Amino acid sequence: MTLATQLAADFVSVMLNTDEFAQSVTYHPDVGDDVVRNAVFDAQLGGEELNSRGRRVFARTGTLHIATDATNGVAAPALDDEVTINGEKWDVLSWEPHGGVWEMPVRRSTQLDRGASGYRLQR
Repeated sequence: MTLATQLAADFVSVMLNTDEFAQSVTYHPDVGDDVVRNAVFDAQLGGEELNSRGRRVFARTGTLHIATDATNGVAAPALDDEVTINGEKWDVLSWEPHGGVWEMPVRRSTQLDRGASGYRLQR
């Protein structure tokens, strides 16, 4: 067994263990069936911005770490894939393999409603 193979196996058995660092997510490929997998999610702070239609949104980004194999993760990510994390759908922006693990930047936008006292998250 090579070091790279051992590192990938260790990531799956330790980091993707929900008793340790991972959480259960649902991966929604653009083509194919949804799958529930364990992944590590790092969320970043969000901020207000204008979307492509000129509407004010609250956008958040994060990074999803998930195995690169079809048994424990996702074998072939694609543009327009989505992932549900903690009940919220996030868009997969890109992916890069790192030793048996995909590093996937993800993004979520929520439209803001304009009220008398300013903008607030749409419910």
